Amino acid sequence: MRSGKIRGLLFSDKYAQQDRLFILITALTLFSWAVKLAELIITSAPVYHILFLFFSMTLIAAVTVHTIRSGRGRTGAAAVAFIVCLLYPPNVFFHDSGIYGEAPVLFLFSVFFICVLLSGKTMLIYLLTELAEIIICWYISLKNPAAIMYDSEFEEHFFSVAALILTGATIMIAIAYRNMLYRQEVARSLAQKKEIEALNEAQNHFFSSMSHEIRTPINTIIALNEMILRENINDEVAEDAANIQSASKMLLHLINDILDMSKFASGKMKLTPVVYNPGDMLSEIVGML
Repeated sequence: MRSGKIRGLLFSDKYAQQDRLFILITALTLFSWAVKLAELIITSAPVYHILFLFFSMTLIAAVTVHTIRSGRGRTGAAAVAFIVCLLYPPNVFFHDSGIYGEAPVLFLFSVFFICVLLSGKTMLIYLLTELAEIIICWYISLKNPAAIMYDSEFEEHFFSVAALILTGATIMIAIAYRNMLYRQEVARSLAQKKEIEALNEAQNHFFSSMSHEIRTPINTIIALNEMILRENINDEVAEDAANIQSASKMLLHLINDILDMSKFASGKMKLTPVVYNPGDMLSEIVGML
């Protein structure tokens, strides 16, 4: 996978933050292993050790590409973590000087890898398995030192320092990238918050203006209808006018309720005690229906 395409994946909002972090840490791990592979070839390490690292890198790369294409970030992270954290460190421990080589640094990196990319029960299972591997490896090195293949003193120091530098750089870059993603998310949340506040303010202003504008014609209807009721009209017209009066007042109450909701949203809602007649209220509801 080209470096330009990797940068595109890392800074694309198409993928979730955890998936992008998985891509970054996996790419950095493959780079570190490529350096380790070159070291093994230069120092004429056993062929099976070189082949194990090469096939592990190939498998990780294939799993990562499949994960990106399928969008199954959790499954891909678990598969890569199995290779990076559970298979590779014990192999290095027994073939590269045990506790005097780079294995302790790799075990530490494995814990970081698991905690950052996994979660829930999967993370707990991997951490417990990692702890069991560490205990078993150290116990074997204590009880049976012959099971450990020791390098020369120079190679032990060189590989340890190289592993420490590469692992430290990987962790530093991963943490810096995660902090950058966090800052971007905070900035995006603040921008969305401002947009929501502006939208709510515009909505409240609209409701307030609309309520005032609609109440004006309704008050006109009520006033003209009261003038009709004061005139000498027959009973049928008076009943219709009374129904108009009742419906107009109810509509005016609904408009006032909309205005009250805008006040409630802005924190300016006040309750006003008003005396009313339940009988008249029920009569108006029946008339409206």
